[in-house]
Amino acid sequence: MIKKEFLIFKTIRTKLLLAFFLVGLFPLCVLSFIYYQSSSESMHRSSVLSLERGAMLAAQDLEEYLNFNLRNVWAQSQLPIFPEYIKSSNADRLRLENHLNTTVTMLLRNESTYLKSFYILDAQGRFVFDSTYRRLGLDCVNCNFFKLPITSASPQVQLFSNEKKEWELHFSTPVRDSLGHITGVFGVSYGLSVIQRLMKKYHEVAGAGTFVLVVDGQDRLITFLNDPSYIQRKTIVSESLSHNLNKIEIDHRVYLGIASSLNKVPWKVWTMQPVGVFEKTISESLFHTSLAILAIILLTFLVFVFTERWIAYPVRKLSDGIKKISKDENLKGRVVVIGHDEISLLGREFNLLLEKIEIQMSEILDKEQSFRVLFEFSPDPLLVIHNQCFVDCNPAALKLLKAKFKEDLIGVAPRDISPARQFDGRESENAMNYYLKKAREEGVARFEWIHKRSDESLFFVEVHLALITLRGEQMVLCTWRDIEERKKAERDKEIMLRELEAKTKEMESIVYVSSHDLRSPLVNVLGFSQRLEKLSFEINEKIQRASDFVTLKNDLLPLINERMPSMIRFIQSSGKKMDTLINGLLKLSRTGRVPLNIETIDMKVMIQTIVESHKFMIDKIGAQVIIEELPPCEGDYGQVNQIFSNLIDNAIKYADPQRKLVIRVTGSLEGGLKVIYKVQDTGKGIPKDHQDKIWNLFHRLDPLGPVQGEGVGLTLTHKIAERHGGKMWVESEPGLGSTFFVELPTMKG
Repeated sequence: MIKKEFLIFKTIRTKLLLAFFLVGLFPLCVLSFIYYQSSSESMHRSSVLSLERGAMLAAQDLEEYLNFNLRNVWAQSQLPIFPEYIKSSNADRLRLENHLNTTVTMLLRNESTYLKSFYILDAQGRFVFDSTYRRLGLDCVNCNFFKLPITSASPQVQLFSNEKKEWELHFSTPVRDSLGHITGVFGVSYGLSVIQRLMKKYHEVAGAGTFVLVVDGQDRLITFLNDPSYIQRKTIVSESLSHNLNKIEIDHRVYLGIASSLNKVPWKVWTMQPVGVFEKTISESLFHTSLAILAIILLTFLVFVFTERWIAYPVRKLSDGIKKISKDENLKGRVVVIGHDEISLLGREFNLLLEKIEIQMSEILDKEQSFRVLFEFSPDPLLVIHNQCFVDCNPAALKLLKAKFKEDLIGVAPRDISPARQFDGRESENAMNYYLKKAREEGVARFEWIHKRSDESLFFVEVHLALITLRGEQMVLCTWRDIEERKKAERDKEIMLRELEAKTKEMESIVYVSSHDLRSPLVNVLGFSQRLEKLSFEINEKIQRASDFVTLKNDLLPLINERMPSMIRFIQSSGKKMDTLINGLLKLSRTGRVPLNIETIDMKVMIQTIVESHKFMIDKIGAQVIIEELPPCEGDYGQVNQIFSNLIDNAIKYADPQRKLVIRVTGSLEGGLKVIYKVQDTGKGIPKDHQDKIWNLFHRLDPLGPVQGEGVGLTLTHKIAERHGGKMWVESEPGLGSTFFVELPTMKG
């Protein structure tokens, strides 16, 4: 029966519609808040307008009172008795005093209650008359009630503290004689209670709790309520809250009020209320509105509690079941299904999904197990990369890297087991990031790479990257193919091609030398041989024609002692030159035929040995040799030694006698496969037009100079560098020195 009655609430949609309908009570809270805001603003505006009206009326009344008294004092000062009294002698003043008292008292009879005194001052500011008789003869030339009327020549009102420290309101005006000259000042003083009386009728004019106060131009109190303690010229502190409403603080009491200024004097009339009174009505409105909102919130909370029991319980049971399955990682578990609504349908579908996942996970585990068998027993090195680091590897990879444990490789980035730069000059880190990105985007990547073993030795591999999924995450399977033998064959091929090219150039050079450099001494030998042949014929003729021995001797001695020895010397010189050229060709030929015995060379030790072998000449010319830290290279020790021995020997031979010779040997790695050494000296330098020719066979800078040589040394060093897969070049500036660069490999083969 209950199920039939609530059949409409069977689905979650209708349950949620009902819940949201009940939650619709929230707009009532919003409307209550809007009502509170509007009523508060209305009451605020009404209070401000009342205060503004009260301040304006009080200021007008006070202005009229001040103007009336100023006119009254000015009218009295026009009576002839005042200038007459000022100019009279002391004897005449006694006669005029009673008449003056009577006249002024009658004129001021309406204000007699608040009247303090009336007085007359002469033009020098001395009291000549005082109704209290306390100030007669007193000099008040610096008092405002004397200075202001004199300087402005018009009636003035101001506040002044008497000898009892009581504040008085003074109305003073200049006294003129019959000719219009100012002869003194007539003034009247009132107690401040006269202003209190005047302002009293405006108390509560703007509502209950409203007060009126008057301040001067320096915000000092003139009057406030009926409290005598405030008639002490205390200063108020005001802070603007809006364009006309201000917050006022007097003796740590806070009020809200509005000021209206006077025109005649720089005073202000404030109409104000204590903050508590001003906000009392608004607070009551806020209280009632808050009660209404609290009741609405309580009702909404009760509705939500009921809705939670009705709707959220099945959802919570479903959530708890899913959390338990997730925590235990038990795909065989199932969630409890309650009811027949959408939530229960979701639970059933979730259980079906778990069954499918269980089947798929079983298949994945079978595939991963098969992959693991292939991975572990593959003869090719296999590695798995995830988040730029190795997370797995097989024994073949450990063997190639000469690593003992798999943990030594886990968490290591590919760049960490690579040289700083690859064979093409690219930085290893940037190049590997590029290939990994390509594998993730395209699925595969293939390239050649140089890796570094645990013993710092380098090896070439061909790398295959493939994107795979393991344990639900995308990873990169890295396969290495050892191509060291192939690379060695390629390097051997390159060496053979370089040697063939060098042999070809060498043959061309030998042909050139044979046809050019050897021809010159050979022409000399042939020429002087022909001359010797002619000379022998000439000697034979002379012998046959000679008649006696003395004549024959005289004819033959010049030929034998002069001409024949010079010819023989030229022939011998040409022969020696030919011998030198042939020896140079033999050296060059032997350099190309000797097999290279490649090994790792400690270059710093080698250079130190070379320097020690030249120590005598270095000390003789006072040279300095600086050897910095040098990276090792791979090469034939004897031939590499020949390169640097020749360079250091040349630096010593061609030292500039004008300055000290300094030889500096440095080296740096380039790309991980090459090392460049520099031999820098401060010698004579090489002219620009000779810097490309110095590598030519038999080329010398100064053949007739003091430095002896065959012109073969630099040609041999250049050939040795090329045989090692390197090169040589020079940078020189005549008069500054030369720098020879030698590039050699850092990898064997």
